[in-house]
Amino acid sequence: MTVAAAAAGCTDSPAGPTSVVSGAGGACSVTPAYHEGPYYLNTGDVRRDVSEGMQGVQMAVRLVMRDAATCEPISDLAVDIWSASPLGVYSGVGETRGSTWLRGRQISSSAGEVRFETLFPGWYPGQPPHFHFTAPFDDRAFTWQFFLDDEFCDAVYTTSAPYDTRGVHPARTAGNRPADLIVVPAGTPGQPIIDVDVSIDLDNLSRLAREAR
Repeated sequence: MTVAAAAAGCTDSPAGPTSVVSGAGGACSVTPAYHEGPYYLNTGDVRRDVSEGMQGVQMAVRLVMRDAATCEPISDLAVDIWSASPLGVYSGVGETRGSTWLRGRQISSSAGEVRFETLFPGWYPGQPPHFHFTAPFDDRAFTWQFFLDDEFCDAVYTTSAPYDTRGVHPARTAGNRPADLIVVPAGTPGQPIIDVDVSIDLDNLSRLAREAR
């Protein structure tokens, strides 16, 4: 688990973050909700690999969905992810209408886990590099963006195709987003891993994510 992942997950003492097994007496830190950002589409495509053969750095994503009040895993929860391509373009909108790359849904297991195989997101002007997901609870939802550590992004954007045709992103994550929304991937710039416990305050959900028009 990454430092940021642990911070967003469960802790059992003030001394430091650690994984908490249900029933072990732990308490979960609430993962902060955040607006969905641009270009959400409810494609309904249940699939683990969302890359559709696109060129880029393969990134494994593991999320464990938990009830922040109890730290219990949340099972049978639909979780949608989406992100920009390595060249900073979203599928399914504007000139890419009808395409579905880098979008998909998984249903959480009895352990609250969803896994995706995707690509490290590219940047586009105005926003630090980031990744989106949303999980509906009937007529409400939990929605989050996690923003990616500048140093890790710089390593990807300067060493791997096709990111290296564009260079580093001028919009920095540090100083522009709260620290608890920033994730430092595990693995290497050639094989990044996102591994995050997501602890949801079920009494403080937001509206459903709005679809792009």
